[in-house]
Amino acid sequence: MSESSTAILVLGMHRSGTSALTRVLNLLGAHVGDDLLAAKADNARGFWEHAEAVAIHDRLLTALGMSWHDPRELPAGWLASSAGRTAAGEVARLIERDMKGKRLWAVKDPRMCRLAPLWIEALRSLGIGAKAVLAVRDPYEVASSLHVRDGWSHQHTYLMWAEHLLEALRATADIPRALVSYEQLLGNWRMHIGRLADQLGISWDPGPEHAGPAIEAFLTPDERHHDVSHSGLDVQFGYVPPTFLKRLHAACVETSLDANWRRLDEFDRQFSAVAEVFAGPMDEVTTSRDKAAQVGLEQGHLAQERLERIHQLQVELEEAVRNQANLQTLAVERIERIHQLDAALATATTERGAFEALSAERIERIHQLQADLARLQHVELDLASRTSEMHSVRDQLKDLSNLAGSRWWALKRVVRPLRPSQSLSAPVKG
Repeated sequence: MSESSTAILVLGMHRSGTSALTRVLNLLGAHVGDDLLAAKADNARGFWEHAEAVAIHDRLLTALGMSWHDPRELPAGWLASSAGRTAAGEVARLIERDMKGKRLWAVKDPRMCRLAPLWIEALRSLGIGAKAVLAVRDPYEVASSLHVRDGWSHQHTYLMWAEHLLEALRATADIPRALVSYEQLLGNWRMHIGRLADQLGISWDPGPEHAGPAIEAFLTPDERHHDVSHSGLDVQFGYVPPTFLKRLHAACVETSLDANWRRLDEFDRQFSAVAEVFAGPMDEVTTSRDKAAQVGLEQGHLAQERLERIHQLQVELEEAVRNQANLQTLAVERIERIHQLDAALATATTERGAFEALSAERIERIHQLQADLARLQHVELDLASRTSEMHSVRDQLKDLSNLAGSRWWALKRVVRPLRPSQSLSAPVKG
């Protein structure tokens, strides 16, 4: 691959709208691969994440002693570690296999906020242009969403939110990048998609005018289940985000519009200055939590197996009940079908009897018509004979008439000189 191929890294904290953003980019012509994670109940319209990329990220985090929901910073020098080198090779092979020859493609996984250097290095080694779109969402909405889905406390998620965003900003400082908020995407995607193209120096194919109907059908406001503008529970339940996060989110929205990334540098400096203070305690808390979880896991292993067996038996029983219900339903349907066929057969038998009676009437009528035709043919023959006789009589009458006329003329010529009127009345000349 070469610079003619451009990769968009979609970076954003979990539940920040990265799935919606990636699908929009995909509808605008960005290839996302074919091996995608299947949709789930918490993201019914799809995650639009490359399944193997997610697997690579999880293996790397596990090798580094971390997880996707770990609020701690990544270990220093992780990219140069053996696990990092292995993951880099896997990413490069994935790109070569699944993205080769694509003019524009995108990859998305919230873990990439922390692992972006892995992808940027792999892209540079392959001569592919790397660009990034950072997706942000109000930290309260993100924390509320993760609390419902995974049970994490708001405070835990707030720390994750800051880590993901600031590490993504740090990793993309040297490549073309743009920023878009979840609210902007839902509110006026056309304007902000155009802005992203301008800031990244790319073109969409197909453009928004052609992809618009599909994007409009995909981006529906009802998918936004946690809206800070409609929440009145923050203060009451102590869920309100720290002021630092509120200010950082507001600065991100401003930066998305004017691309003044310098205003975000100060937030990174402030966060990094205090990160060392709680890094140690965070390690201790996380280690203690992991040990407690391991002990609980070992103690509850047998119970878990029994619970799983009970659950399996329940599933099998439910399946058997469903099968029996299906068989009963099928039997009822078959019986009803038999009744329908019996009724249809009775109707057909009745119709056949009526048809046979009608057919008999028609055959009898045909015989009658044939007899009438025979009589008519006889009459026609007799009429033809009478007509011939009549013509013969007419010819004889004509001959007789002609003969009578000629005899009368001959007789008239003989008698004419003897007419008395001529011999008696003529005067005597003297």
